[in-house]
Amino acid sequence: ISQPPATVRMIILGFLNKFFPHLKINLSSKHTSALAPVLLECKRLRVAEASSSSSTPKQQAVEERESPCDESGVFNIEEDTALLGGYFAERRRSWKQRMSFFRRKENLGNFWFEPGLEYTFEFYQNNLSFTDYKLRFGFISVGIAKIIKGQPVQFLIKQASTGEYLCYFQFWSSKLLQYLVT
Repeated sequence: ISQPPATVRMIILGFLNKFFPHLKINLSSKHTSALAPVLLECKRLRVAEASSSSSTPKQQAVEERESPCDESGVFNIEEDTALLGGYFAERRRSWKQRMSFFRRKENLGNFWFEPGLEYTFEFYQNNLSFTDYKLRFGFISVGIAKIIKGQPVQFLIKQASTGEYLCYFQFWSSKLLQYLVT
């Protein structure tokens, strides 16, 4: 990772701290990392019965003639966590209620990802574009492709008790390639 100017670094870390309060950032080691509980840090979560179709949620919404995107073209999902059971099955819960519930460690430890269910997460795509690799804060935008030396942003789901990675995604863009350091 490149060290951006102090003001840019302050803006980026401020953004991360504001939107991801449980994020643990390690910038000092050889392997820079940022880890946070996915159930706490995703903006929206939808849990549904696994479909027999191979369509993505966005494709399914288009097929159902619904508009999956907001006016800025960002795919938004509606919070729906009833299939998590217990507290969430009692009545519809907001994303704020989900986050508040999972802030308590004992609550977080009592839930796990179930086979046969489909989990859809929304992670502040309105603030970080994986197309041009810019962080946006209202009228201000900061390009991060050069700062991360052309490496893709990566999302992983890691089982805390075993350290095993359950899934791993890299978000590549042609914008990254001009800054790729090999």
